[in-house]
Amino acid sequence: WEVLVEPGDVAWHEIPGSPQASERPDSSCMRASVQQLDAWWFHGRDIGLVYPDPDGLELQIDDWNADIGRSRITLTSGVLIRDLFLDVNRLDPGARISDNLVTLAPGDSWSFEITGLGTDQLDQLIQPPTFNSANRHGAAGS
Repeated sequence: WEVLVEPGDVAWHEIPGSPQASERPDSSCMRASVQQLDAWWFHGRDIGLVYPDPDGLELQIDDWNADIGRSRITLTSGVLIRDLFLDVNRLDPGARISDNLVTLAPGDSWSFEITGLGTDQLDQLIQPPTFNSANRHGAAGS
């Protein structure tokens, strides 16, 4: 549903049926988006949820500046990935990343600014153990 709310106002929108009444509470969630901010509701703790296999991420290098060792990459996922975490320090202890613990719905993309890694290391970002997410720890990934 799309809900329009004036700045500073509050709007309540009744969702037909209860979110807990999902036929598959172990593999469903709700997402609310306001501009570029998302709020997610999952029906349980990660260990009991059935997440899809997070393999198959698409990595695109948008920009590379060799002079300062900075790159901008975009990841696109075909499945829900909860709390995506790129551990750049596994590749180089001095590396830095702009964001982490990002949740992506199927088809979503997220761009990251990374400093301290060479182009030859960027492909490793989407491979375990550098790439991690709650998907690897839920019921299906146990």
